[in-house]
Amino acid sequence: KTGVILLGTLYSATELAQLGMLSVVMIGIFVLGSVGVVLYMGKRMGAGNSMTAVLSAGMGVCGVSATVAASPVVNAKAGEIAYTIGTILVWGVGCMFLFPTVGHLLGMGPVQFGAWAGTGILNSAQVAGAALAFEPNGIETLKVAEIFNITRVLFLPIIVVWLAAWYVKHEAGAQRVALGEVLYSKFPLFVIGFLLMFLLSSTGMFTPAGHYQ
Repeated sequence: KTGVILLGTLYSATELAQLGMLSVVMIGIFVLGSVGVVLYMGKRMGAGNSMTAVLSAGMGVCGVSATVAASPVVNAKAGEIAYTIGTILVWGVGCMFLFPTVGHLLGMGPVQFGAWAGTGILNSAQVAGAALAFEPNGIETLKVAEIFNITRVLFLPIIVVWLAAWYVKHEAGAQRVALGEVLYSKFPLFVIGFLLMFLLSSTGMFTPAGHYQ
């Protein structure tokens, strides 16, 4: 997480404008689509409501951070949280080897691979690992991948509200929780650190004059 925060020093507003809207559209479709599919499949397969909800948050948004943030609003049990985190991290380990291999076979460029890895791999550290495996001697792929990953995390408040409403509707006797308190206490602080570093970087604090031009 410290590494992701420090990555914020490598971006500027000018640079981000080229990828920002693309990442919002792609991640928006991925996040909302993934959460919807898992909620639908969970009901079809007869999984418990809390298991279905916390798994949809982890698989749709940003892995461990989303799992932790969503668990209080859906009353997820410790075993369900562990199952979700285990699923995400085991899948991510495989992707760290699979994605770079496929990317090279398909002749992907840094932006193509970064967008794919940042969208398809959930855990921030594993996104970084896959990007650096694809481009070990540069950081362009890493920068693209982490922008997509950070964009996913920014959808977290929307998904937590959605899951809270879904859980109350589907779970008999479910109690409403204070969403503001949950988001305040569980929102990943490293994202805020990244954004602060990005804002400082946009002022030119970390780069020589004219660097981004």
